Parts: sequence; structure tokens; C-alpha cells
Amino acid sequence: MPYLLLLLLLAASACHSSDSTFSANFQEEALSDDWDLIPLGKDTTQNKTAFNEMSGIAVAQNVRLESPKFPIKPLQYYRVEMQVQADEKTMWALIFYNDKGEMLLADHYSSIDPSIDFQRYVFYAQSKANATQAAFWLQPAEGKSASLKAISINPAVDARAVKHWSDSVYQTIPSVVFSPPTHRFQHLDKTKKALENGEKVRVVMLGNSIINDTGNSAWEVLVEEMYPGADLEVITSVRGGTGCTYYQHQNRVDTFVVQYQPDLLMIGGISHGNDTAAIHSVIRQVRERMEPDPEIMVMSGPVGRGGDPRTNVEFTLQPSPGDFRTQLAQMTSDAEVEYFDMKSAWGEYMAHTHASYDYFLRDPVHANARGRQVLARLLATYFEPE
Repeated sequence: MPYLLLLLLLAASACHSSDSTFSANFQEEALSDDWDLIPLGKDTTQNKTAFNEMSGIAVAQNVRLESPKFPIKPLQYYRVEMQVQADEKTMWALIFYNDKGEMLLADHYSSIDPSIDFQRYVFYAQSKANATQAAFWLQPAEGKSASLKAISINPAVDARAVKHWSDSVYQTIPSVVFSPPTHRFQHLDKTKKALENGEKVRVVMLGNSIINDTGNSAWEVLVEEMYPGADLEVITSVRGGTGCTYYQHQNRVDTFVVQYQPDLLMIGGISHGNDTAAIHSVIRQVRERMEPDPEIMVMSGPVGRGGDPRTNVEFTLQPSPGDFRTQLAQMTSDAEVEYFDMKSAWGEYMAHTHASYDYFLRDPVHANARGRQVLARLLATYFEPE
């Protein structure tokens, strides 16, 4: 069933919240001055924005539309519904701010598929730790235009609505078939017991934009359904283009990990510079500065420009002796932490899917809602009960 049709069916059947957080309907009111228009590209002579009073739409070309900030609650899921028409694949985002008005490093980006007519989209996105405000962004492809008719952002009713939406997106992609390794949970005994006992587990996901996308996949909602009563609180603590080569210095472990007091620390992404020593350094620092020690899981990095073994001849599904995945496996064994070779699992999926790589991406590097469902299902399968 087509992706857009599924989202339309979901929008018609899902429960709506009673409290509206932010909304704008340009068929009822003009684009107000509190929306910001940010020029894109080097050739600013092509930047255009217009409000069509007859049709009630905001049109942007080479301009990013930024909504006024609106109040939110940290770590709350929100239902994002919009009516958009885009010439090419178009980015949208929720950007988060703390109580000082400072932009947070963690965000939520996704994309809109190109269409001739306006389409109604529904997404779910979780706000970030320390976030008190958010803004909605709509950014067309370079040299192309995107039109916005209406946008509404409301608190999610409950986890069931998020799970229902997640399942609807999953139905638009080939099924994820993944057999988790037999030795899993070797270093996650406390996490496993907490899930089985229906307890709360605070998870900090450390890394770059790839780990941010993984944290934005709603994987924890899938895991919670497997363990009745369990509560996974996921905090993405990230900086784009950054790995442990950055986090190991200048007490950044305190800022990005220790302040959140995780029960489980998950380190991932594709920006560690193939430096296992830096990852091991972060692990040592966390253990030195936290009491009790959190359990730790390291993941190899999926997605990225070369994340499709069908077109990237250097992407071998089985790691070679010199592969960074092999080095990670050895380092995590030495450090006695959990290791999930997520890159190989991602590569196996891509190697056997009929869909194009671009179908799972919002840009050449990052996953869209479909790609994030692959990440979510892989991670949920890893955590499923034995």
C-alpha cells in the first residue's frame, strides 16, 4: 500500500489530543510576520516567498520557512500533521530550545516526498531532554519550491498512537528479517532484568546525527510493547559530525553523558574516525565518574553515503580482519561492554531489498521516516525477549 495512503488512513483513525500546541492554517490567515524566511544557497536572487490569498498557501523557493517558537515539554511525543506540496524531496524539522532560548544540538529531521498536488502527512516526533520550546522548519530542495497549506503540532495521546503510526510506516517498506546474535545481553543483565520486571530504564544515545536519527526512530516504543510495564526513557545526546574523538576531551563526558545519569549508555554513529581507543576512553571515563556504572552498548554505524552494499563495492557484509567493525568487536570484548554490529545488519537488509537506497533517505546521508523504521526494527529485534 502506498506510503501516503497509509498515512491518510492513519490520520483518519488515530485519536487526536485535546490540547493544541501549535497550528497555522493559511487558508484562514495570512503568513504572519513572526514566521522567519531564511535564504538558502549562494544565489540569493532566486530566493522567493509568497502568500497566495486566493488559494491560502505559503510558497517557498530557496527559502526555509521557520515558524515562531512554541512551548513544549521535554521528552514528550508530538503528532505533526501538515498539508504540503513539494517539487522535489523536501526537508522538514522540529528544532528545540532550552529555557534560555539556546538551540539544542539534538533535533528531529525528516522529509516530504515530491508530489504534484497537496498531500496530508502525519508524523510523530519526540522532543529532546532540556527542551522547553520548539520551532517547525520547512526547507525545499535547492532551486525548487515547496508549499505549505496548514500545520498542526499536538501532544501524542499515548504510546499506542506512536506505535500505530510506526507500524503504518513500516508497512510501506520491505519487511526487516534479522536474527539477533545468540550472545546478546551478555553485558546487559541489569537492562534485561529491568525490562522483564516492567521497570524504567533511562537510555542515553551518544554520537552524531546518525545516532540522533536512530534515537528518533521510536524504537523504544516497540521494545516497551514486548515487555509489559517497561518504560524506556531515551535521551539523544549528540553533536552532528561528532564521535568519541570529540567526547573524550575537556570533560565532555560529564556534559553529554553523566548529567543524564543513564542506566544504559548506547554509543554509535559513523563519526568516530575509526578510533576505537577514543571510544574506550569514553567508556573508562563514564565508569570512573558514575556510581553505579551504567551498562554500555557500542554499535557500528549504519546508513551514510556508502550505506548500500548494492552500489558500494567496499561495503562487505562480513567484516574483514582490518575492518573497523572487527576492531570494534575486539575493543568491546576487552572493555566488557555489549556490541551490536548494526552496520552489517543494515547492509544485509539493503542487499536484499527491492527498494532504492534513496527511498530510505531524506538526503544523501541521513534516513527519513522509512529508513528510521529499518533502524527501529533492527534495534527492537536485538532487545526482544529471548
